[in-house]
Amino acid sequence: MKRPTPFAAYEPDKGVASGTGQIARGVLTSAGRYVPLQGLEAYRSGSALNDYCLGAASFYDSSGAPTVFCGDTARLYRVVARVITDVSKSGGYAADPDWQWSFEQFGDNVMAAARGVTLQRYQLGTSSVFADVTGAPTAEVIFRIRSHMFACSGRAVNWSAFNDITSWAPSNETQAGNTTIGQDAGIIVAGIGGEQGAIFQERGIIRVGYQGGDIPFALDEVEGGRGACSPRSVARWGR
Repeated sequence: MKRPTPFAAYEPDKGVASGTGQIARGVLTSAGRYVPLQGLEAYRSGSALNDYCLGAASFYDSSGAPTVFCGDTARLYRVVARVITDVSKSGGYAADPDWQWSFEQFGDNVMAAARGVTLQRYQLGTSSVFADVTGAPTAEVIFRIRSHMFACSGRAVNWSAFNDITSWAPSNETQAGNTTIGQDAGIIVAGIGGEQGAIFQERGIIRVGYQGGDIPFALDEVEGGRGACSPRSVARWGR
């Protein structure tokens, strides 16, 4: 006969020694008192995507003005004065609903990638809609390391020419290149950039370091048993 496992009462706010609550969780403080969390409110009436949101990101242009982009299966949007504005290329997209949009900034360029979609580019201050990046590789995950944009799909890793997100053909002169990582750890699901970077497979983590020369990046496995479970399941913390 099956019996439910007994659990004690859920009391996260009770002190360990005195039994008196010390810190109340799930609330906010205001004027020295605890107050309840506010309920959700509509950001703007009538401002909604046409389908489930598959990713969003915010960026600053060269003047310091913020801008927000998001996407669903068929469209990319920009938030303008709290209004969701369609900035998709002509014809829209057919993004995989089981994946997510990956956004990254390179100067005044905002790049967007999703499974089943050609790499997209939007130039802040210039573009009115996104456009295909001609000659760019297939990308499901994008991130920037120093002056190179990385575009990954499956187990393929591509990086752009030095300081040029429109040039992807492998070349010792431009430092653009590509490689394929091992299959034991599964496909690439996330990436983190910066001065150095990290590639997260399903069951592994690879450190990416810039070294210059004909092979500008060194890819070293630093974790062979743990990785990331899904797109956007990794977040940067500090450096």
